[in-house]
Amino acid sequence: MAHGTEPSSPNVPQPDGDLVVFAGGYSHRTPAPLSRVPDGTDIIAAGMVMEIREHGTADTPSATFHLQNDFGQATYAYTSAEVLATFGFYLVNGMELSLHGIARRPYPGAMPYIHVLQVEPLTD
Repeated sequence: MAHGTEPSSPNVPQPDGDLVVFAGGYSHRTPAPLSRVPDGTDIIAAGMVMEIREHGTADTPSATFHLQNDFGQATYAYTSAEVLATFGFYLVNGMELSLHGIARRPYPGAMPYIHVLQVEPLTD
């Protein structure tokens, strides 16, 4: 595999939505598990990129990955073609980063994920 560990590797926990994020607007953010954050809420999260996968076509690529923190909490994240073009060089397995995005829940009861809008590396 070009990007790292195989899917569902025993050393990579499956996302459960319990990753703690900072949720809310720019003037007031509060820590909360992603699973408790309403759909459409602005969030900031930090962790390590795991199991990144590229999707789409050559004209409109996208990517999904697991974001895992130091406590083993993990969630899914999605990047659009625009974000991938701008920040794709940071989106590699093992990279520690901070994500700015939007909490998304495709339908009631579904596992939440982060729609990534901006990426910042946490290491040089």
